[in-house]
Amino acid sequence: MDDNLESKFNDKAFEIYEAAKKYCGYNATRFLQKIRKDGGLKAAKSWLNPKAMNKPPTKGFITLVNEGRLDISLEALVLREPWRELFTSEELAVASQRLREYGYENTELFTHSSDKNIPEELTENSIYAEGSSKRILVNSYERDSSARKSCLKHHGYSCIVCEFNFEDHYGSYFKDFIHVHHLRPIASIGKEYQLDPVRDLIPVCPNCHAIMHRRNPPYTVHEVKKMIKSKKKKNQNPPNRK
Repeated sequence: MDDNLESKFNDKAFEIYEAAKKYCGYNATRFLQKIRKDGGLKAAKSWLNPKAMNKPPTKGFITLVNEGRLDISLEALVLREPWRELFTSEELAVASQRLREYGYENTELFTHSSDKNIPEELTENSIYAEGSSKRILVNSYERDSSARKSCLKHHGYSCIVCEFNFEDHYGSYFKDFIHVHHLRPIASIGKEYQLDPVRDLIPVCPNCHAIMHRRNPPYTVHEVKKMIKSKKKKNQNPPNRK
C-alpha cells in the first residue's frame, strides 16, 4: 500500500470534518475522535465494513442527507480516485449502496464502482496466448469507460449469449454489472485501430466471457450459444437406463 497516499487520505478525512462543520453546522466530534485515534484509512474501513452493510447510518451521515451534502461524505470520498485504490471492492460496494439508498446520484462514481466490482479475472496463459502486451491492449479497449458506456447504451445490460441480467436476479443495486467483450481478433488490431463500441463490443456475463476466452481465438457468440442449447437439450432428454 502506498504510505504517501494513505497519509493524504488521512488529511482528506480531516477535511470532511471541517466541511461538515462549515457547510452544515455539524460538529462531528465522534468522527474526529476516531480518525485521530485510528487514522483516516483505518477509521474509514471500520465504517465501511461489509458486515455493517445493513446497519443504520451514523448521525453524521443523516445530517449530510438532511443538508443535501452527501457530496462531502466519507462514502463519496472513497469512491473517487485515487482514494478508491485503498479500499476493497466490498468496502466500495458499501459506500455506493449507502449513497444510492439516500438518493445521491453521481453517474461517474457509480459507473466506475460497477466496473471495479466485477474484475475480469482471466489468466494470461489460458486466454491470451499471443503475449501479455496484447492482453493489455485488448483490456484497454474493453475497459475504456466511454466505449463501455456507448456499448451498453446500444446493447443494454443483459448478456448477449445467455441473456442473464444482474438486476433481474439480484436487484436494482446491480443493474450496471456486466462485462464487455471485444469481438475483433487480436491479430487484426493495428496501431491505428479505431474502436467502434457498438460494432466491436458486446455485453456478456462473467461466465460466458470466461468460456469465450478458453480458446484462442475466442469462441464466438454463436458457438457458446450452441454449447448452452446442446446442454439444455441433453438435460431435457436424458438417456434411458435399464
